[in-house]
Amino acid sequence: MTTSEQRLDSLLSAISGGVAEIDLNGVITYSSPNNQKMFGYETGELTGMNAFDLMYHPQEREHARIKLADIIARRPKPTPYYITGRRKDGSPLPVRLDWAYLRNDNGELTGLMSVVTDISKQAGLEKGSCEERDLARRYLDVTRFMMVGLDTEGNISVISCQACKVIGYDRRQLLGRNWFETCVPETHRAEALAVFRQLMKGDGEPIEYYESAVIGADGEQHLIAWHNVLHYDTNHQICGVFSSGEDITQKARAKKEKARLYEEIRKAQKIEALGRLTSGIAHDFNNILASILGYADLALDAVTQMGEEEIARYLNEVVMEGEKARDLITQMLAFSRGQASEDIALNPAPLVKELAKVMRSSLPQTIELNVAIEADIPKVEIDPTQLHHALLNVCLNASNALDQRRGTITIGVNRVSCYQTKCSACREIFDGDHVEISVAVDGESIEPYLLDQIVDPVFSKREDNGMGLATVHGMVHEHKGHILVDAIVGYGTTVRLLLPIAPTQPGARADARQPLQESRLGHGACILIVEDDESIAGLQSEVLQSRGFRTEVYSDAYQALARFKTAPERCDCVVVDQAMPSLSGLEFSSQLLALRPELPIILCTTNEKAGAAAGLVHSGIQGRLHKPFSSEQLLDLIFRLLKINSVAPPQR
Repeated sequence: MTTSEQRLDSLLSAISGGVAEIDLNGVITYSSPNNQKMFGYETGELTGMNAFDLMYHPQEREHARIKLADIIARRPKPTPYYITGRRKDGSPLPVRLDWAYLRNDNGELTGLMSVVTDISKQAGLEKGSCEERDLARRYLDVTRFMMVGLDTEGNISVISCQACKVIGYDRRQLLGRNWFETCVPETHRAEALAVFRQLMKGDGEPIEYYESAVIGADGEQHLIAWHNVLHYDTNHQICGVFSSGEDITQKARAKKEKARLYEEIRKAQKIEALGRLTSGIAHDFNNILASILGYADLALDAVTQMGEEEIARYLNEVVMEGEKARDLITQMLAFSRGQASEDIALNPAPLVKELAKVMRSSLPQTIELNVAIEADIPKVEIDPTQLHHALLNVCLNASNALDQRRGTITIGVNRVSCYQTKCSACREIFDGDHVEISVAVDGESIEPYLLDQIVDPVFSKREDNGMGLATVHGMVHEHKGHILVDAIVGYGTTVRLLLPIAPTQPGARADARQPLQESRLGHGACILIVEDDESIAGLQSEVLQSRGFRTEVYSDAYQALARFKTAPERCDCVVVDQAMPSLSGLEFSSQLLALRPELPIILCTTNEKAGAAAGLVHSGIQGRLHKPFSSEQLLDLIFRLLKINSVAPPQR
């Protein structure tokens, strides 16, 4: 040993602790006399040994290796490091390492130098320290909670098996790694790290409970509920933080799903209430429409006979608009009762125009709505109620996509020819002429990789979109149609509903209303009218009397029943409203038929279910009219039931 080395040993012997140097592989290159004495070794015995072999616990050796590798890679600011060493006789020795970097003349890192301080007395860890640490480690292995300890740099010093399981790493992969760089999502990393650094400086107290996301090895995020406490060393200095957490990802999803289901129930209840209100209003509105249409029929009949063609044209317009209102009420009732109306051949253009009016009133001012309809659009065979619902669904999704931003929605109706076209929903290749109803949104586009998912019931780019295109997909394909979705990122998205053109129906009814048939007369047959709405009853009486029938009108079913019982043979036919306030039409009819089983009875209803075909046959009622009905429909049915032709009187 040289004189300078002897002087260095003498100097270091004056230090209460030991001094040791290791190279980048952990091999001890120098150990002071005090350091060798502390660990129970003779002079020179520690030199050349691997420092990791001086660790008491095997898991701590692995942790130390990871720590050294991290120091070499990241070169962090040196901070005290605590380990439980192992003396030569195998007994544990808790020490504190205050370390610094060793560099050569070129500034290259060559190893670490540490001042080693025996802290067994301060920590009270002599004989029982190993057992306590083993107990703590076993607890970390069996607890169902996530347990994570971080040092002042945010590096993982302790982690439980459950935490490793949730995050998807092996413990050896996590020990020594920076928690924030490894396990905190990038979107939250800067904020979380800033708060952590403030805590390590002693500025403020940790939040005892909070929820935050961690990201696993597979990239999946987990929501964790954390409880936190600061960790202090023997000098009462902050040396890290200790956290216990529980993975509440499934609980959060269940809570969110419960809230969504509650909202769906609330919406369903609102729709149910609206349906009941609609049903009640529709009944009264149907009676009003029946009067309007009926008296318009009479007026049209009269002016036609007088040759007043211009007035007849005006009245014809009144009748046709009334029929539109009647069809709208029919759709409202079908929707409110959950019924499907029948497929009919219709031009979708008027329906699109009406829908646009509804949408304009509900859109924010930042969204412009345009309608582009090609001339001479052919008819499609479809349920108008379903088509209305489908288009409304697509338009609402378009509105939601803009999310209060400025933009334009364009609804178009065109005739198109398709060749070898692939449906975006069913992937079927199809050809032929179709009517295309399109809804285009400018600017908002669906990423190409999502196009295959757009008809899935659970797909939504927003949380409040509900079923998206799933219901539209079902309706369109039920009517042998297809869906095309065009999306260009940055430019917009267009949803196109393609419906096959309806076959031409020979002898189709003309749009203009025809005057009442004049050649058929009632020949004095007596019709009993039981209707609580005076306007409807008066109209029916006027129409029948104008065709040679006699009528008896009652607004009370019991009064009509009493009058009928006095002379059952006097009446040739009965027209009765189902929704009578005192006695329903079916109940009234059953009592009449008990007295006269062959009596022709016509039941007038506003409800498709009331007096359904099977029920009519069973009750003995021979005819039914759905309000609002035309005068011609009423006359046609009465003539048919009474077997009246253009000349002969009724057959009794």
